[in-house]
Amino acid sequence: MSKPIIKPTLRPEAKLELSSAAANAVMRVLEMTGNYAYQTCIKCDHFDEPNEICKLYKMRPPAKIIAFGCEKYEDDDWIPF
Repeated sequence: MSKPIIKPTLRPEAKLELSSAAANAVMRVLEMTGNYAYQTCIKCDHFDEPNEICKLYKMRPPAKIIAFGCEKYEDDDWIPF
């Protein structure tokens, strides 16, 4: 017969501290990036924000596309290194 596997269990206080630290780290990153961590129309080079028009398609994108972005998203400010 094999021995039962013993798994460590976090104390509730430690779990709360880890959750809080992770949430704080995410918020710091979002603040540093100007809340532009996501590929949305607002950050896309093709979006004319004052007129709320996609310059690529010459029309206002649907709300779902504005919120979640599309396959034509471009951001020339992004440096991959």
